[in-house]
Amino acid sequence: MNALKIILEKIDLLQRQQHLLDKNDSVLAGVSGGPDSTALLIGLSKIKHKYGLRLGAAYLNHGIFPVQSAKHESFVKTLSKNLGVEFYSKTANVRMIARQ
Repeated sequence: MNALKIILEKIDLLQRQQHLLDKNDSVLAGVSGGPDSTALLIGLSKIKHKYGLRLGAAYLNHGIFPVQSAKHESFVKTLSKNLGVEFYSKTANVRMIARQ
């Protein structure tokens, strides 16, 4: 059994036990482009129709590593489009915000 199928079965079990999602809920996943949040977005996209979810992906370009941040943002934007998920992004100067 592949890992994604196991994760989706665990999500189904948790949903039956805890009833975390209601039909037509909106879910906004914070996605950095790393493996954990990417797997989360893919998993949520696989169950969005089953649970009637409105799913979005949010990316915060913190600007700490400008070249990497731009690549990660582009990756998350493309992944979201390929999964049929709404994409939201924001750029913030977190260093300046931290000094305030």
